[in-house]
Amino acid sequence: MEANGMFDVDGLPLYVVTTHLGLGQRERRAQLRMLAGMMDDESAERLILLGDMNEWIPGALQPLHSRMAPSPRLRTFPARRPLLALDRLWVRPRGSLRDVRVHWSRAAAVASDHLPLVASIIV
Repeated sequence: MEANGMFDVDGLPLYVVTTHLGLGQRERRAQLRMLAGMMDDESAERLILLGDMNEWIPGALQPLHSRMAPSPRLRTFPARRPLLALDRLWVRPRGSLRDVRVHWSRAAAVASDHLPLVASIIV
């Protein structure tokens, strides 16, 4: 599995994949197919996939939800008045994601047009 990073956590590998999908629907579909293919590689037993999915169409993220536990839909965009759940987080193994919330602060709303997600993960 190629990933943005592989970390050693208690002697076991933890893969972290970050992404920022494109704005065009056709481009996102191709990118989602590629990510879903990466998630089929079960050699990465412990994995975190996160990023700006730029996806608001219902069901479009199903290829990822079916391979990992569904990602909570938390509104992160636009930062000053969040309406859309564009930023997502998936964790493997299923059940490892204990809590996820949106961090809101004045500094966060100024730093980016998206609010950050904060998660508690047991790996």
